[in-house]
Amino acid sequence: MDRDTILALCKGIRCITHVDLDAFYCQVEQNRLNVPASVPLAVQQWNGLIAVNYAARAAGIQRHMNVQEALAKCPDLKLVHVATYDDSNPEPSYHTNPRPSTHKVSLEPYRRASAKIFAVIARRAKNFERASIDEAYLDWTQDVVDRILALDPPPDSPTPKVEWDSETLGKLFDSESLPLSEESISWGDYMLYHAAQLTADLRRDILQELNLTCSAGIAHNKTIAKLCSSLHKPNKQTTMRTCSTLDFLAPLPISKIRSLGGKLGANVESQMGVKTCAELRERTLADLQLEFDPAVAQWLYRICRGECDQPVAARSKAKSMLAAKQMRPFATGMHQIEHWVTILAGEILTRVRDDLDVHSRWPKNLVIHVQPNTGDAKTKTVSFPSRHAVGDSPDALIAKAMTVITSVGSVLPCKYLSLQVNSFESIDTTDALAQWIR
Repeated sequence: MDRDTILALCKGIRCITHVDLDAFYCQVEQNRLNVPASVPLAVQQWNGLIAVNYAARAAGIQRHMNVQEALAKCPDLKLVHVATYDDSNPEPSYHTNPRPSTHKVSLEPYRRASAKIFAVIARRAKNFERASIDEAYLDWTQDVVDRILALDPPPDSPTPKVEWDSETLGKLFDSESLPLSEESISWGDYMLYHAAQLTADLRRDILQELNLTCSAGIAHNKTIAKLCSSLHKPNKQTTMRTCSTLDFLAPLPISKIRSLGGKLGANVESQMGVKTCAELRERTLADLQLEFDPAVAQWLYRICRGECDQPVAARSKAKSMLAAKQMRPFATGMHQIEHWVTILAGEILTRVRDDLDVHSRWPKNLVIHVQPNTGDAKTKTVSFPSRHAVGDSPDALIAKAMTVITSVGSVLPCKYLSLQVNSFESIDTTDALAQWIR
């Protein structure tokens, strides 16, 4: 087939992957501590579990269990407390016996690991969207088109033959009842085949470079790709063809679909008397329009049929960063306020420096917010110290924040304190460093 025919066949067909790291926080800690994945491990925050690896899940451990309950179920469980900040060091550390009254939780080790993952993704994908710290959507459409056009010889039919290697390309949903053959394959299937290859290559890179496994779903839209990524965890990928989509969705609770897990989903269930996608498909568009506004009704009608046009959109850089502490018990003296300002300033500065390395920018504004137990909150915006003024220490930031807090009137007893930075401006880090050295 010639180029124009191939482009015509590809028109309007998207190839989307959802990548989801497997028990991400646990994997970061396993790598840091050199703990095999076969060892039951959980990440704890104070007395609760916030992440559980697959070996621990097999032993009956679940997120949100308390430490005592988890150890009773699995005495061999390895518990790792998240890193925390204290007032002795602006960098987060893995302190012994951290306490909420003196320490603040840090997710910085996971943010840094996430940045490395997205650096690998950025090398592979032209168009991707950061969905969270440990998941991403990738639009492979143009990459797939380019791959097909580069084939020599090119495909000779709109229904080309495909050899699906499940060891490399992962699970093909419903391949038993709908085998991949020349009779059943569509051009969309063929494009997904190439997207599955690209996804497998990406997952291999993440594993080889970072020793992190991830699962993935490959489909023609974001909704189905996300649903697929969780089908065969951990460390596997699943591809969903259009011919399998309706059967896949039929028994699925509508609450499993993105945006239907909360209030809207509950309203759909109660107002339409449905629980699954199959039941929702029995309702006509007119039925839905009687209960919901036209845009929502149209979206519901299409989503239960696996139709979704939502684009993969690159997220803009964070416009602000916040470090905050809810005081329990309340701070009753200024020495306690200074203790927490020191910790928050260290956290903000650590994150600002990490952001500088990635995005070559520095914040202009510092927003200090203090909430006394009684009375109005105090909020004031001042200029953020320059890189030269900050140097290697948060002392200048601490001094500026304390000057503001002591100037705004009574803040004691204090129940909430936060430092926020915003209004970033791009800088030439090379020139700025040279000027600083001079």
